[in-house]
Amino acid sequence: MSKGAYALLDNTGENYYYHLGATYKYTYYTSVYFSAGQQVFFTTHSENFPHVLEVFSRNNTENYSWVATSNSSGMASINVNIPYSDSYFIRIRSWNQAHQGLVDLNINGQYFYTGCTASGWAGFRDPHETPTTYNYFTCKISGDTRIWIEDSSGLPGKIRAWNDDYYGGGSYYWGLASRVKKDFSVSIAGALVSSYSSYTPQGTYDLYVMCQNSNIMSYFPNLTADNAIQSAPESGVYNCISWSGGITNYWEWPLNSFSQYYVPGNPLASFDNFYAANPRYGVEGEAMTYSRSGATVSNSVVDLWALNGEYTHGSCTKPANNHPHGYDWESKPGGLMRTFHPRNALNGSSYGAVSDYYIPTSSLKSAILLDESIARGHSVIENVELTAAEKNIVSNKISSLTINQQEEFDNKYMAWKQTWENPEIAIQSNPRMYVKSKEYKELIDYCKGQGKSVWPMIFDKFQQGDFFTINVLEDLTLAENQDVLDKVKKESSLKSTTETGAMIVRSPQTYAMKYIKELLKSSKGEKSIDEDGITYSNSFKFNVFPNPVNATSQISFNLPADSKVSAQVVDLNGRVMSIIINEHVLSAGDYSYNLNVPAAIKGTCIVKLLVNNNVNVQLIVVQ
Repeated sequence: MSKGAYALLDNTGENYYYHLGATYKYTYYTSVYFSAGQQVFFTTHSENFPHVLEVFSRNNTENYSWVATSNSSGMASINVNIPYSDSYFIRIRSWNQAHQGLVDLNINGQYFYTGCTASGWAGFRDPHETPTTYNYFTCKISGDTRIWIEDSSGLPGKIRAWNDDYYGGGSYYWGLASRVKKDFSVSIAGALVSSYSSYTPQGTYDLYVMCQNSNIMSYFPNLTADNAIQSAPESGVYNCISWSGGITNYWEWPLNSFSQYYVPGNPLASFDNFYAANPRYGVEGEAMTYSRSGATVSNSVVDLWALNGEYTHGSCTKPANNHPHGYDWESKPGGLMRTFHPRNALNGSSYGAVSDYYIPTSSLKSAILLDESIARGHSVIENVELTAAEKNIVSNKISSLTINQQEEFDNKYMAWKQTWENPEIAIQSNPRMYVKSKEYKELIDYCKGQGKSVWPMIFDKFQQGDFFTINVLEDLTLAENQDVLDKVKKESSLKSTTETGAMIVRSPQTYAMKYIKELLKSSKGEKSIDEDGITYSNSFKFNVFPNPVNATSQISFNLPADSKVSAQVVDLNGRVMSIIINEHVLSAGDYSYNLNVPAAIKGTCIVKLLVNNNVNVQLIVVQ
């Protein structure tokens, strides 16, 4: 069996593997009924062809399974006193990967089969413990697959579960694809895939192993528990539109006034700007681009959703971003976990339905995620912070308010912030959906009554990382300062690359922080934009040692001030393989953490460190 890619889904240490575009072939199996207490002797023989003989109960596979490998004489044998009346599978496969041969089978002298085809394709060894229910499935198949789940009791292990055509409790039609959904009582070594019939002896498929169930069903009444499969942990850092564009570092919504893609009065053109942007990041061609021209329900790889004429969501399917997206489609609902789901299963009162379609207009082979582009030095995210002088201005203006004003603002602000976690809000990617509450109205009414004196409190909340405060910034300040934002965007467009030639990526947070800085300068009579407080990705240095990494490798860094920190290891397809730190506020000082890269991983990966809003990434090689 070959090693697979590995992705950690949450903080409990659970993970999943995937294998894309693999080939499977037919390997011989038959089914015979035996009664409890019956003594049965199974033997196989083949000259100079190492092979494996497997026997297991059809309906109680986890409890009744046996395995044997051929010896130096080319014979394998299993002698069983049948413990359970049932039909039993007798299966033969090659011991070696990518080998095929012929094997003779004898069952108690009653059944004799000569020249049985034994193949060794499509075996993936992905060892893991099984403390919860996991999903193992094939998808994107040609032909007709069968999946066989092998335990870790030996090498080879015993078959503990199998499936031909999956029919679960959901509405999705799996067709000829296979799936096992089970909480095993034994540890699992991996999965084997073979053809259902010798009449269709081979095909291709994607395989997913050890995927957890998702928990977003309660938000979407048409999404059944059986259909919802988790693909990445919860994160408030990025949303559905970001993910569909290959971004996991910031929240993008093209209809927001602070987005560089925003076209006033033309919502669809704003989304077109985002999806067509080339280069969206890095060198030309790295970010996959999309167009609605020629896109239909049949060829779309990105779906744009709308409810009552307002856009709500974006979902994607393989090969969008040149990445896997599960058995059908994938979504990142607001700040919730990324989830594999049937295409239209999110229909309803939250997102409405799919309204527009996009197809790729760039090379699938060259598309990468923004993380990899940054790690390779092709692009940087522009990070904007208030300078010490600007923070002092904000602090002084806040201090000039009465204690009652400060407390009243904080109380109303925190009441509104608590609504962000309400189920009907947490699933939303449109920042304007976070203002639809009485708590927000009360906050805005209070701020309007106080006038510009409370603006610094809004600036302070936003610069601390509360992204949805961008709504308050927009509603309180933009009407009379649109020219300031226009100036920020125009001035920024004059500098598209750094001195080293890296493409500068600017998020809505970037423009909003520059806008705040301009408002603060206006209050002092200053008018020009400068570079103070502007840094770029990887300006915050950290060390990974040793690299190439092994089980003892660590990430170390120094925090000059108290900061909100996240750190993780991801693969080049955006799969989280190890969560090192998850949005913890750390005091100033030196820190070291183990990378905890799983032993199954080999090749190039990325260590990603976020300190406040500063994104820092490094390529690592896992030997």
